[in-house]
Amino acid sequence: MRRWVTIAFALGALALGCTPKPDPFVDAGPKAEAPVPAPDGLLGEGVLTAPNATWSKLQQRVGGPLAILPMTFGGLVCTWAGLDSALANDVDGVSPAFIVASGKATEPGFVLAVKLADDRHARSVLFDGETARYRPREDGGVVFADGKNGPLTYPVALTKNGWLVVGKSDGDVKALAAYATRTLPQRPLPKEALVADLPRPLFAHVAGKLEALWKGFAADLEDADQRARKAHGGRPPDFGDPAAVIAQIDGFTGRRLAELRDVSKAHVTADVDEGGLRAELVLTPSGEGGPLARYLSGVTPGAAAPVLGASGDAEIALLLRDDAKSRAEDARALDTALTSALGGRLAEADKKKVGQMLADWQRGRSDELVVTLTRAPAKGAVLRTRVADREALQRALRAVPDVLKLPAIKEPLRIKEVTSKNPEVAELGKVEEVVAELAPAKPDPHAKKKPDPSPQAYGLAWAIKDDVAVLGAGEDPARVLASLGKVERTLGDDRVLAGPVNNLGEGVSLVVVAQPLKLDPSRLGAPPAPVVVTWGKKGNEGVVRAFVASPVLKELVKRQMFGP
Repeated sequence: MRRWVTIAFALGALALGCTPKPDPFVDAGPKAEAPVPAPDGLLGEGVLTAPNATWSKLQQRVGGPLAILPMTFGGLVCTWAGLDSALANDVDGVSPAFIVASGKATEPGFVLAVKLADDRHARSVLFDGETARYRPREDGGVVFADGKNGPLTYPVALTKNGWLVVGKSDGDVKALAAYATRTLPQRPLPKEALVADLPRPLFAHVAGKLEALWKGFAADLEDADQRARKAHGGRPPDFGDPAAVIAQIDGFTGRRLAELRDVSKAHVTADVDEGGLRAELVLTPSGEGGPLARYLSGVTPGAAAPVLGASGDAEIALLLRDDAKSRAEDARALDTALTSALGGRLAEADKKKVGQMLADWQRGRSDELVVTLTRAPAKGAVLRTRVADREALQRALRAVPDVLKLPAIKEPLRIKEVTSKNPEVAELGKVEEVVAELAPAKPDPHAKKKPDPSPQAYGLAWAIKDDVAVLGAGEDPARVLASLGKVERTLGDDRVLAGPVNNLGEGVSLVVVAQPLKLDPSRLGAPPAPVVVTWGKKGNEGVVRAFVASPVLKELVKRQMFGP
């Protein structure tokens, strides 16, 4: 039961409540206590504005596993902390609750402060009478409730101004209770169900942790590369250069970590509506010339709606938006990464072919790409873009066969043969198709699973019609193109899918619309239940928005509780 309660808290909308009293504030005097400064090592603070209402919505929308949890805010808090359920009715579920976290990001301390509807009665329930299960212990300006029959799951204390505080440790309660109960309640209440502010130190900690993970992984790759070279008399790998690949990834990772460290603060909001859970994360750069601000200056914002033109059969649809300058930089970066990875195996003339193909592709397409991924009726992906430079786009696509035939690319990919043809595709007419047939993988005597001895083939098919380019990729690219190239029913035709996308608004450069329940083969006919994530900016701040439909929330909670 405690594990289930913890899951409810993790949903980001801990919001349960007891039956509200006519006057939730019995004692007006304690509210006048002066606020205190923020604690040292503050990692985050948040407010649950309407606990009862939000929890009621979550239970109604998610149902199932959440329905077996306590029906009141007080009941949830008591079960989570290991308190006697008799105290549940003394917890005020109408007044806001506050959360404060501090310390190290790897092992943060925290407190949850909830208002008591009647603090005198709560003290009586806890400490008075022969049947009382707790002993009072005054320490650090609060009164701890020590269990007579053993410790509670988390330390619990009562404050003089009428709050119940649950913390990770006694030290956390003593250090954070005053800030949670005297400072945060005096601030204006937001309209969203959950609002949290995360300061810069948290992102510095997270960036450091991610950097350590990457460095460890890179070191393992380098060790494996050195062992392989030693086993082959010191010569480099036959194909590709792991050291060069690691260097490229290291540079990319370093830039992203610098941007993460440059976050001066983050503002998180979350709410529950009829469809599911909505959340927004706003990232503020530390200054105009910092890494994050420089990155955001290159973000090209716009509407999320174009992704709704993707096929309604798609399990995943993406909208990517950039500008001509960014595309040119991406082409150069891809060219550098590829030639570095291949080391000296790519001849100078071949380098020019690869670089020209990438540059032509980025020059030929428009600012928007819509990518659709599906498994039925054909597994693969379809990319759709408006044409910015028809000649450049055609040169890029028609250069694909020649690039695949380059020895430095053909041999490591086990490409046996590259063929080109012009099949007929319904609604699109004749299309151009390139298929690369792969030789069977060599058997590994140490592998438990033997490789499929039959050859495989992957390809690309495309057509340019009315200044719109449509590309299909997969094992049977023409069939993929036929299945999704001509869209008869779009995501926008279903209000369950269109609503969340349109509500996420403007200012986005990346949109991901996924229908995860459809990824389960047994649920191919499942009704629409999207997860929508967008990235973009608002002014000079980065913005992440997300929506998770109620059926997906229900499935996530069920899997967490009961397994797949």
